[in-house]
Amino acid sequence: MRSLVGAEESLRTFRLLEGVEKPFRSGDIEAVDKCFDNYEKEISEECTRTPSSSIRAFDLFSPLILAVQCASVSIVEHILHKNIFDVNHKDDYGNTALHLAVYMCRFDVIKMLLLNANINDTILNNNRKQAYELSTTPEIYNYMIAERARFIEKTEEKFSQLIFLKKFEELKKMLEIPRVSALLDLNKIDKNGSTFLHEAVKGNDMETLQILIDHGADPSKKDKNGRTPSDIAKDDLIKRKLLVSSSDSIVVTFPGDPIFMSGYMDKWTNYKSGYKKRWFVLRNDDADTECRGSINMRTARINYGSGDKRAFEILCCDSVKYSVKVTNPSEARKWVWALTNSIQWAKDENVTIIDDISKFSPKERGKAPLKESGLYRPQYLPCNDLDDDESSETCDPGESCKDNFLITMNSFRIQLDILSQIFDDILTSLNFIPEKALSLKMESSVESFNQSIDSLRGSLRNLDQIFLDAEKYWKRMINKEKRMRILWEENMHKLASEQEEIERNLQNVENERRRAKKALREAKRKLNFTPKIIRSSSDGVRSENDLETHDSFLDLRSSQSFQNSDIENNYLDDNDSSSSPDEFFDITNSIETKIDKILTLDSSSEKISQKKSLKEMQIELSYHGYEDPLRLKLDLIDDRPKLSLWGMCILKSMIGKDITKITLPVSFNEATSLLQRVAEDMEYIDLVDISLTLPESYDRMLYVAAFAISEYSSTINRVAKPFNPLLGETFEYCRPDKGYRFIVEQVSHHPPISAAHAESLNWEYWGESRVSSKFYGRSFDINPLGTWFLRLHNDSGLDELYTWKKVTTSVIGIITGCPTVDNFGEMLIKNHSVGDVCTIDFKKRGWRGDGACEIKGIITDSKGISRWSIGGHWNDKIYAKRMNGISVTSDTAILLWQNHERPPAPFNLTPFAITLNALPEKLKPWLPPTDTRLRPDQRAMENGDYEFAAKEKERLENKQRAARKERELKGQTYVPRWFEKSINKITGDEQWLFNGEYWKLREILGSNNEKSNADSWGVTDIF
Repeated sequence: MRSLVGAEESLRTFRLLEGVEKPFRSGDIEAVDKCFDNYEKEISEECTRTPSSSIRAFDLFSPLILAVQCASVSIVEHILHKNIFDVNHKDDYGNTALHLAVYMCRFDVIKMLLLNANINDTILNNNRKQAYELSTTPEIYNYMIAERARFIEKTEEKFSQLIFLKKFEELKKMLEIPRVSALLDLNKIDKNGSTFLHEAVKGNDMETLQILIDHGADPSKKDKNGRTPSDIAKDDLIKRKLLVSSSDSIVVTFPGDPIFMSGYMDKWTNYKSGYKKRWFVLRNDDADTECRGSINMRTARINYGSGDKRAFEILCCDSVKYSVKVTNPSEARKWVWALTNSIQWAKDENVTIIDDISKFSPKERGKAPLKESGLYRPQYLPCNDLDDDESSETCDPGESCKDNFLITMNSFRIQLDILSQIFDDILTSLNFIPEKALSLKMESSVESFNQSIDSLRGSLRNLDQIFLDAEKYWKRMINKEKRMRILWEENMHKLASEQEEIERNLQNVENERRRAKKALREAKRKLNFTPKIIRSSSDGVRSENDLETHDSFLDLRSSQSFQNSDIENNYLDDNDSSSSPDEFFDITNSIETKIDKILTLDSSSEKISQKKSLKEMQIELSYHGYEDPLRLKLDLIDDRPKLSLWGMCILKSMIGKDITKITLPVSFNEATSLLQRVAEDMEYIDLVDISLTLPESYDRMLYVAAFAISEYSSTINRVAKPFNPLLGETFEYCRPDKGYRFIVEQVSHHPPISAAHAESLNWEYWGESRVSSKFYGRSFDINPLGTWFLRLHNDSGLDELYTWKKVTTSVIGIITGCPTVDNFGEMLIKNHSVGDVCTIDFKKRGWRGDGACEIKGIITDSKGISRWSIGGHWNDKIYAKRMNGISVTSDTAILLWQNHERPPAPFNLTPFAITLNALPEKLKPWLPPTDTRLRPDQRAMENGDYEFAAKEKERLENKQRAARKERELKGQTYVPRWFEKSINKITGDEQWLFNGEYWKLREILGSNNEKSNADSWGVTDIF
């Protein structure tokens, strides 16, 4: 009858597994609950009509154990939440849910189980392994050890409080908790140097003393001063209790479990050396894999009591004898007791194994399931006997793909086990009915079925092994790729350093060659050149000594030219294919003359200076607050922490990505904003004023082009990153001495766009700073996308509209730590009103450094006739020579522009850039609360307070994110305050037009001495 019941339960379990398989995977909690409820209902009904002794325990297929192996995390969490199943329940192989979760590397499940108040992670399975010992990844192992350490710390703290409060009943209950009793070391010496027993003795607390001794506290344990509890006891009753307990103390273990004990004992070696201290460990292990020096307790004997009470002997079956000695008789009795009981336990366990195996007939013993011995793991849970390489290449927690595979595999194994169990139960039940003897054909079918099940199990093991082998292979490949990538990075860094060194050496050689060639050419000039008489614009005659030299490079009347056909011919004779523009424009060292004859000034320029329009008066109102002199230097020493972008691995992972998304430490910033970088384009706006004095449109184009090129001069050595503007941040800048005002606003954050507008009496300049950027490993590339517009107001009443787009800026040499700025690409400047075009080629730096900073350009008029040739270097000087429509004429050359001197300054700022962030007291009342000068992190950076700057930078960024989320929740869209997006009717390009309200509101609020706040300006509080 028992076998029939077993068959019925196996069928019920099979139906349960079939019912929960899909809900387990899909996470259908209601369907899972329904299946479990039906199963429990069947069990309850069975219990009412069948004696409980004939119902087998719900072992292998406990709901929690089943869910850990086959269900999703949400199902496991739900079952734990219900708290109706024993979280420490063992299956037939002694494994708890925690054992299985650890083996399957289900990290989320492990965390949930360890958070359960009833969990006991010290339970041993039939292989005498705790759950953490099955871990195959360092992450899981370290996590479980750390959780155990936290539990012990909390338990010890609570235990000490209960002792102090003398809550004896709670103490007893606490020590009865299996996990507490297993992990709480009652003999541990605390930070004060004493044990719990010492503290109880000090307080003369007999009841606590008794509880501690009953639960295994060692009366012979010494404190940090070498005293036992009896040594410090003052009460005679307590002292006698301790002495009695010391002689009767035993090693406490779980009932039925093997005894564990460890400690130092003196072992006899030989007559020469005598006794030597050795560490002994008494524990259960596999006798077949014993190491050297191990003693099998099953065949050992103990000899104690002859003479010295501190010594005893351990005799082995192979006539080996170990003579050991401890410090006191009490310690010796402990060891003797533990060894004696371990010998008895080993012998009893051996008899149990033999009895279990003898239950099967000789024919069946070979087929007996290994689980019946109670000492082995099931086939679906192989032993953790992996070598170091295998252990390091096992499952990785968090890999959902492998997690699903293991769940499916375990579900398949469980189904095979159930089928095999059902079949065994049916055969067993038939054996109880004599008249139902099996025929030969039936026996053959039974044998075939068994072989089929065994074959399926073998195939499953092979599939599992194939999966593990494939996983190891791919992990090895990944590790190999990682090593190759690291090697590639190191070689790339080394190669880049070597290339930089080669380029520097080649550049030095090239410079020497140029200097030698220049000296030779100069020598030839002195030998062959006879000074000529140069005609002035008034047909008068001047000698060479009458010529004037002018330092100012912006004043048209001091622009330099020369007449040097002989020199040029000499140069052309010496020229070769490798000649550089330095040699072409080296003629500036020759004879110079004014260019009044070359470019005739427009007499109407005097009229321009005489009239004072309404617009000019409006612009002058914007100069309030700019009465103080310009700031000339920063009182700051650039002592930022020296950090390597490459060494910090910040850039390695950003190769090929948009650099605007890279978050860098504040130490990589300079004390300016990107808005102020836009304002730096205004440094050489004088060139535009000069262009207005020229009568011909293609001559005006010449100086407009010089202005467009000059915008790159401030990028020299400016490799630090400016602060990214916050959405709505603004920056104004006025120059009464130059006669213009400038305003820029951050109108978009994703993508980042800054809209700018500048105006003077005779011109208007506007555009947007919008870039596409990417990091390529060796360089940052910043590609501007926005269009810039310049409108010139002529006296004739015909305005001229010029447009251009900026070229690509690149920062190279990042890997080697020697960053260099390069600008390259083609710039096309158009005069949409007349039709003139200027094409300028910014040459990319060569691998030898040749062509660095070089530019070449051609200006053509509306008829396509070439009027001017432009050349030079954007970091130094720009020259122009007239063209006759086909080639360059040889009589004149003009110095259009020369870069200002750059004295050393923090962050390599230009003198013009130093003026931008100045904040005089007179200016503060006129500024809106969104002005960059008021930004706290940038101001702290300029003051050298880098730590505060970093904190403020993070605070402002978090504030901006919070504002964006709030707008998204409310369904609002950000609208810029001072600019509006539109399409230019002439060019068709997108543009951001200034609405003109800023300067009007500034004059109103500033004149009324009203306190500047966000509400009065109609802006958002961003700082």
